[in-house]
Amino acid sequence: MTRVRIFLCGEDDFAGRLALLFALYHRHSYAGCKPAITDALMGMTALMADYLGTERSQHIRRNLVDLISVAELVYGGGSPIMEEIAIYGNYDLNSKKDLARELAGIKKD
Repeated sequence: MTRVRIFLCGEDDFAGRLALLFALYHRHSYAGCKPAITDALMGMTALMADYLGTERSQHIRRNLVDLISVAELVYGGGSPIMEEIAIYGNYDLNSKKDLARELAGIKKD
């Protein structure tokens, strides 16, 4: 392999920061992308329920409300958390992750 293709050869001082920056940008894009995909899924689900005549069924309405709640939680909670990381460099997110899991109804194993 040529040395041109070696990434961070002996420059491990920057590896941790690089990994954290990747996580920052990945989470930020997730916080914007996931709600949009969920909106499309909700629209398709509502349209299908309308075609089938089941739009008034309680289980369908409950599931749509759950999807709306999670999408808004991800969008509303994800963007400010990523902004805090970018501005203050705060990478200890365990309490925020636990809060987001609790609000999303995800059980911690």
